[in-house]
Amino acid sequence: MGDAIPSVTRSSMSASRAVISVKSSGHDLLLREGNASGGAAVRGYAAFGLLHDAAANDTAIRSTSALMTLAALPGATSAVGQQRLKQSMTKYLDGIEYEFGVQYAPAEFKTRLHGWSLEQAFEKARVAVRDSATIDIKTFQRILMDLVQSTKDYHVSISFYSAERAKLPFTVQGVGEGAARKFFIVDIDLTRLSTEVFPFEPGSEIVKLDGRPVGAIVAELRAQAGDNIAATDQKLAEMTLTSRAAARGMDVPQGPVTITVRDAQGKEHSRQLMWDYTPETAPTPREMGGQSFGPTLKAHELQGRKSDDASAGDDELLGAQLAASAVNNMTLPMAQVIAGDERANPYGLGAKKSFLPRLGEVVAEAAKDCPFDWYICQNEQGKLVGYVRIPSYSVEDSEASLAAFADIVKEMQKSTDALVIDQVNNPGGSVFYLYTLASMLSDQPLATPRHRMSITQAEVESAKGLVKAGEAIMASKDPDTLAKLLFGPTMGGYPTSAVTAQFMAQYGRFIIEQWNEGKSVTDPSHIWAVDHINPNPDEEARYTKPILFLVNETCFSGGDFMPSIMQDNGRAKIMGVRTAGAGGYVHEIESSNLFGVKAIHVTGSIAERPTGRELENYGVTPDVAYVETERDLREGHVDQKNAINAEVSKLIAAA
Repeated sequence: MGDAIPSVTRSSMSASRAVISVKSSGHDLLLREGNASGGAAVRGYAAFGLLHDAAANDTAIRSTSALMTLAALPGATSAVGQQRLKQSMTKYLDGIEYEFGVQYAPAEFKTRLHGWSLEQAFEKARVAVRDSATIDIKTFQRILMDLVQSTKDYHVSISFYSAERAKLPFTVQGVGEGAARKFFIVDIDLTRLSTEVFPFEPGSEIVKLDGRPVGAIVAELRAQAGDNIAATDQKLAEMTLTSRAAARGMDVPQGPVTITVRDAQGKEHSRQLMWDYTPETAPTPREMGGQSFGPTLKAHELQGRKSDDASAGDDELLGAQLAASAVNNMTLPMAQVIAGDERANPYGLGAKKSFLPRLGEVVAEAAKDCPFDWYICQNEQGKLVGYVRIPSYSVEDSEASLAAFADIVKEMQKSTDALVIDQVNNPGGSVFYLYTLASMLSDQPLATPRHRMSITQAEVESAKGLVKAGEAIMASKDPDTLAKLLFGPTMGGYPTSAVTAQFMAQYGRFIIEQWNEGKSVTDPSHIWAVDHINPNPDEEARYTKPILFLVNETCFSGGDFMPSIMQDNGRAKIMGVRTAGAGGYVHEIESSNLFGVKAIHVTGSIAERPTGRELENYGVTPDVAYVETERDLREGHVDQKNAINAEVSKLIAAA
């Protein structure tokens, strides 16, 4: 943009929508107000460097560089420096508020359920900035954390640029309610901690860290992480007791720490360890001198822009290809930060192997290189029971994983009387991959949830591409081949065909129609117009016998969707604890800043089950409730094993 002054006009698009058309450097850019109020929209444009401060002239325009460069700032601790810093933080909040208003699909639902208000939440953050006696980046990051947590939405999250973290080589989990809750060491990394140094075993009760009760520390961690679903919040806090990351806005300990354990006779024993500390590798941006502290506008990222170096046809086809991934992400955004490099830990999110013991005498099991942990065992009644662990719906090689799953299903269908699917601690992943797995668990079509989706010009342009691609595919001499050429042989493992393209084109038409009706959040509809998941084309790769599906409070997003599909279609009995209730797909808000913000994620849709009940915040309530016992944590989940076997026996008897 340089220092050219863009011109701005306001026009009416519909009775409920206003559009600002910005002309700059030869580009026409459309900025839609979306769900935000007029005031929020104007603040949003100002924050992105398009408008003067309203107090000066709310219709004038500045260039991005002129507005956002805070030249020759005095020291950030001086009165003038603090004022300028607070102003830049407020502008950043204004821009993020606008993005939330446009992209956050569950806003209305959150108002009905929790009384949450977009405007009030952001105003509270601005007041916190304004009223801080002395503010710095760390304080501002805490304000941002409080802001995203106010939504009570596990998909809405913020991460920061930071390598600083600290870990202890064991994992803790609690059992019991309130002040009576006890905490136990459930896993020890023996590669980092010898029994000579730490003569305790999994199942040992841990009572103190540096003389402080473990329960008090966990309560503090839970309070810092917000207030959403109690059981899920508690489990996440316990996961972070021995694994802290500054990328999540946490304070990171270092140095020695004294661990106190209580034995079976009630006697306490203490050992001193060191936090495995990783220091920060890059300094925090200086809060002074010639720095831009707000979001920097990148013209090519604005919604509604057309490429200058591509024809409209190329743009639309490219949009169709990009659209294939736009609503595919159903993952807990912070899962990787929480899990870290602990995927071998059976209690971690997305761990390949679960903490559950073998359910019986094993007669066949997975090879070491298989992407799934599975086995077949004989129960006490002499029946053969299959077990397969689905740790995540996000995999590096979906085609290889699905081929392996198909082979497992074939063996299970041929050899077993029932199947146990272990999906505990599943952080979600690709909806395409999830649908393909589900297609192998039934010989009947499975109904899918519907979504109310936030849409902008970007989604409309992608939808046009889907429609055009579908028309081109169906008009070709070899539709299946062209579909695979445009979209690849599979999408997250879901087979691509001309029929797939037809469904996607129908979905594209729906998005365009909804936009033309003036809606920025759609009516309920199925992703890609797929209202049912058809059985796998390979009849041998369909499991038709009873299924027991295991879930817990740390099953998120795709980990909510799969059990809901199984339950809503009467295909499996769900057992465990209610899932977390992260009910939609995820969008990422991108904005350049010097506040250390790496990414902000928001929920781009809100899903509802056939009953009309939302998945968000409600999750999936099991058909058979099971809460882990103290004996489970002390003795390797023996009570849970017995309960699972009892339910499997009931399923087999009823079949």
